[in-house]
Amino acid sequence: MKKHIKIIIIVFVLLMVTVPSVSATEESNTKEEKQKHEMIELHIHMYYQLLTEKYAPNEVVKWDEIRKERLLIKKKISEARKRGEDVEWDYDNDEWIQTHKQLQEEFYQAVKKYDEDELRRIIPLLIEQEKILNDWYKKQLKTLE
Repeated sequence: MKKHIKIIIIVFVLLMVTVPSVSATEESNTKEEKQKHEMIELHIHMYYQLLTEKYAPNEVVKWDEIRKERLLIKKKISEARKRGEDVEWDYDNDEWIQTHKQLQEEFYQAVKKYDEDELRRIIPLLIEQEKILNDWYKKQLKTLE
């Protein structure tokens, strides 16, 4: 059973690393592509939720708030685009990008090795990265007001 869980975790990590994030992709051209993207995003969210609950339970509330905020941000950006406004969605902060890449690699290795201590260390850092990204998105949205 533990082997199956490990395989599932590795598959989700690979999806997380190989599937471009919403911020790195243009809006999907077809309804089917959007649905696929939403499905993957939902699985990734659930994966992070479960890992946070297990390895960083003190961060669960923060993670939930960040996810809710991200969904609201995405909705506002979508509405702005429908109005024809040019919304910058690509975060191009080199320091954040490098830190994000490094954390994703460390996260992948920790999951691959099933290193619970490392997961306890990395998950709060990943959550903080997501908060930084949300703050940037909110700043971008304010420029539309």
